Amino acid sequence: MNKTIKRTLTILFIASLGIMLLAYFNGYSNSINWEVTTSGEVIQFPAWEMDSGLVEHQIIAEKYLLQESYAGGEIKRNLNLDYLFLGGIWIALCLVLTGASYLKRYAFFVVVALFALLLNRLNLHEVGLFGYSNKLILFVPFLSFLIPLVVFHEYKKETAWWIRLSILLLVSAVPLLGVDNANVFVDHFIAHSLFGFTICGLVFLFLITEEIVFAILYVITSSRGGSNNHLHFILLSIIYLGNIILYYLNKSGIYDNSFFFFDPFILLAVTSIVALWSIKFKAKFLSGHLSEAVLFTLFIGLGIISFLFLGHQFIRGNDGVFEAFHYFIVYFHIGFGVLFFLYIIAIFIDPLIKGFEIYKIAYKERIFPYATARLGGLVAVAAFFFVAAQEPFNLL
Repeated sequence: MNKTIKRTLTILFIASLGIMLLAYFNGYSNSINWEVTTSGEVIQFPAWEMDSGLVEHQIIAEKYLLQESYAGGEIKRNLNLDYLFLGGIWIALCLVLTGASYLKRYAFFVVVALFALLLNRLNLHEVGLFGYSNKLILFVPFLSFLIPLVVFHEYKKETAWWIRLSILLLVSAVPLLGVDNANVFVDHFIAHSLFGFTICGLVFLFLITEEIVFAILYVITSSRGGSNNHLHFILLSIIYLGNIILYYLNKSGIYDNSFFFFDPFILLAVTSIVALWSIKFKAKFLSGHLSEAVLFTLFIGLGIISFLFLGHQFIRGNDGVFEAFHYFIVYFHIGFGVLFFLYIIAIFIDPLIKGFEIYKIAYKERIFPYATARLGGLVAVAAFFFVAAQEPFNLL
């Protein structure tokens, strides 16, 4: 991947993040016109009274009582925005499939299977794709993607990155040719894609949610020979993780407190930017499985899908998606952040005390493998999820 493509993808990643934040801060004004009703009442009262025995006089004054009430007006629907957001998400999905075509065989077919699940969940046969309501018609869009992907992966391995992406984008037009009513198709796609794009968002969270702890490690150990590195790392990590844990306790009603908290979606934005910088360090650990360029492609694609999906749902005023990801962001940051922190302490406490540059070897296999920390993070997230009675998914 040349520098121009990498720079372009980085700009698209940051732009999609900005769109998500803009939609988030605008809140319900994106989708609802607020109607303000003002009513007034005149109240008379005696401002001054005189009673001298012979003369009685009273001056009457008036005061005005104003009352304003707000009511949600008609929900706005911008079809052009729907088209733009869904188009951007689908291009990013093609970007992920392009990156997947470079993976090892087992990983490639896992991604293909997940893509097949996404298409199945879309239930495109219900909108009469190509005039057919039989579910077998779903093989048309699936095979139109599967054939070029298998060709690239197994036979034409030298095919350039941009050619693979271009062909997948062209193939995307196949299901569109079988659509009679574009508006009905878009509404159906939005309603049935929540599960699939939520899974993409969770995979993205899986990739990034330990990166702030890694950034703390990098800042503290980037200069060799620093004194008290272990104390600084422990203190800053506890402040960061403790803040999120307190937020979780407050949000879940376990412990009511008024401490200063991160906004989860601001935390997501900060973590994403940090991960954009730190992904190159993790690429060295994964070099035996995939190249840095492929990891970067998958990371960018999943990030854009997540940001545009969330931004689109914010614009539509979808409270369910907002609340679900509110929980998911907290769960993942606590689970993977705490486990990565414990992993560093368990394996590298002595080098930390000696002032070594730990960030360079943080992902190297030791007695306590890094993969074990990742597995522990997944277990922690699952524990949060089931303790909450699967509420995040029930909100979708």
